[in-house]
Amino acid sequence: MKKTYWEKLKDPRWQRLRLEAMQSQNFTCELCYDDTKTLNVHHKQYFKGREPWEYDVGQLSVLCEDCHEEEHRTEDELRVLCSYLPLDGPGSRSSIASLVAGYSYGDKPTNGFDPYAYFAGMFANHVLATYGPSLENVARVAKLSATDGAEMFSLLLDYANRKNPPSTQSRSAAGVLESFP
Repeated sequence: MKKTYWEKLKDPRWQRLRLEAMQSQNFTCELCYDDTKTLNVHHKQYFKGREPWEYDVGQLSVLCEDCHEEEHRTEDELRVLCSYLPLDGPGSRSSIASLVAGYSYGDKPTNGFDPYAYFAGMFANHVLATYGPSLENVARVAKLSATDGAEMFSLLLDYANRKNPPSTQSRSAAGVLESFP
């Protein structure tokens, strides 16, 4: 007999993963930082055919009951955006996946990797980390974003080839560049 989702949440494999996730966040809500409320472990994204325990801890969030309820009440902006994207070409799901992977300095996507979008994501991360919200900085970024694609990519490559990328990065942009096909 097939188990319901709620029955699967009683499975020891889920209970172990749930505890690991909560320990990784020091039993504190990731959104409101409350450590006194009852906590839930939230799947950031569900994948068809996966059981609740078949996820990495990084794919889970630890949220208090109030924040968890709010998370389910709000619409996932990224999913809504993806529902409008073309299946191929510029601005496709794979380009956006490359952009997000670059922004998070994550591994490049295995399907439809877009190096322009990847470096644009890395650059966006750097810009947000470097420039504060002053009007002068907003004007600088606006001027830079007005460049054409070839010039932007050239600037991104220059940034990637710097000897000392910002220390907040988990891996160097130059190292990512070397791993390109």
